[in-house]
Amino acid sequence: MNTIESKSKLSNRHRAGTKTAVLLVSFVLAAGTVVCLNAQELTVSITNSARLEWPVPAEDCIVVGANSLASNAVWTSWPEPIYKRFGELCMAVPTTNTQQFFKLVPGTQFIDDFDSPKWPYASKGEWVPYFYSSADATRFEVTHVDDALRIRTVNPAVDGRVLVLPPGPDVVLADFYASVDITDWPVRGTFGIGARGQRAANFPGDSNGYIGQVTRNPAQLVIWDGGSDVPGPAFTYDPATDYRLVFSGVGRDLSLRLVNRTTGSNVCQMTVRNSRWSQGMVLFWADSGRGGSYDITVDNFYATGTKP
Repeated sequence: MNTIESKSKLSNRHRAGTKTAVLLVSFVLAAGTVVCLNAQELTVSITNSARLEWPVPAEDCIVVGANSLASNAVWTSWPEPIYKRFGELCMAVPTTNTQQFFKLVPGTQFIDDFDSPKWPYASKGEWVPYFYSSADATRFEVTHVDDALRIRTVNPAVDGRVLVLPPGPDVVLADFYASVDITDWPVRGTFGIGARGQRAANFPGDSNGYIGQVTRNPAQLVIWDGGSDVPGPAFTYDPATDYRLVFSGVGRDLSLRLVNRTTGSNVCQMTVRNSRWSQGMVLFWADSGRGGSYDITVDNFYATGTKP
C-alpha cells in the first residue's frame, strides 16, 4: 500500500487538520480513454481513494470526472493536484460513489502554496496587484508572510478595488475549479476568486469576469455575474476558524462554497447560471471600499481547468 498525506502548514493561529488518503490500487489513464472506478470492487475497507496514473507526455492534460457515461453527464475538473511519481503523472481520487468515471482532456493546473522557494530555485514569481485607481498603488501591499500571501492596506484606500494576478503568464481556463484557504481576516472587506476574467487593455475599471466572493459586512457569499452581484446565503463568521473558498464553473453553471477547514463541512454554498463568458483568467479580488482599510491572509491556492 502507498500512503499520501496532504501538506498541512501552521497558520497564523493554529495547525489545520491533516487529511490522509490510503491508496491500495492504481489505474492507468491514456488520452482518449475512460477509466471506471467501481467502489464495489475495492473490497478492502480501509481503502478510501485510488491513484490514477498516466505517461508524462500527457502533461498538458488534466483529469475530469463524471458519475455516469450518459450523454447528459457533466464532466467536471477534478479538485485534486497532479503530481509526479516515479516518472508518471498521478492524481489521488476518492472512491466515494458507487461508480466514477475519469478521463484525460487538454487542460492546465496552477498551484501556489506561497512557501519560500526550494532548491534549486532561488526565487519565485510575485503576485501582481492591478489597481482600479492608480492612487491605491501606494496604499496597498501584497506580500509573502510566514509562507502565506497577505493583502492589506498601509493607508486608507482611495478606490479600494484591486485584482491580484498570479505570477507568470495569465492562467486561462474554460471550465474551472479554484480554491484558496483564508487563514486570517481581521479587517472587514470583500475577498474573492475571479475566473474567466477579461482584463482591460488600458483601464482596470473596464476589466470583468466572474467573481466568487465572500464578504464580511454582512458575512455572506456573493457571485458577480459580470453585470451585478448575485447575493447568496449569509453565515456567522468565526475569526478563529480557517476557511476554504471554492469557486467552480462547468459551462454556464457557476458554484461557490465556503468550507470549514477543520471539519471539512460546507458552511454555505450557492449556484448561479450565466453564459456571458466561456473562458478567461483566474485571479484574486479584494475590495476595502472607498476610504477603507483591508487585511487578509490566504494560503494554498489551487486552480485547474480545461483549455479554451
